[in-house]
Amino acid sequence: MARVCGASHGAHRMTVAIFPNATGAKCYSESWWNQFVDTFQSLCPQVQLVDLLAAHGRSQLGSRLTPFYSQNLRRLAAMIACMDGFISADCGVMHLAAASGTPTLGLFSATDPAKYAPCGGANAGLDTRGKHVVAVATAAAEWCARLSPKQMASGPSSPG
Repeated sequence: MARVCGASHGAHRMTVAIFPNATGAKCYSESWWNQFVDTFQSLCPQVQLVDLLAAHGRSQLGSRLTPFYSQNLRRLAAMIACMDGFISADCGVMHLAAASGTPTLGLFSATDPAKYAPCGGANAGLDTRGKHVVAVATAAAEWCARLSPKQMASGPSSPG
């Protein structure tokens, strides 16, 4: 991850991957994702976002975020496992992220999050139907604020 994120990684408290791809009705538009990223970054300036590229290898966010691309699922899962969080539409990569042990927020526009959301730990599903993108990004920022960065989680814990 240090090689992908470079020097900018140290300036951020957390690193969160975004996978702005899905199939059919589950897919959000490029303009939707760009507005999501703008809102999320304004609410969470301490978070570095990484754009996980889909199989076609092109950014759907206009190359505005640090990209990561691999067709190797083990390498992709290993990279996701290095992240403090993962945000994606409902898709297979969302489930891969949850299986990697990274806190995962699934965004659901067509399927039922009660049935398909990643479960366990800090994983969550957010039903976005009827919600404005700003409200979705705000909810994602609130979810992210509850996460502990992995580098802090590995250190001594303070009493609750």
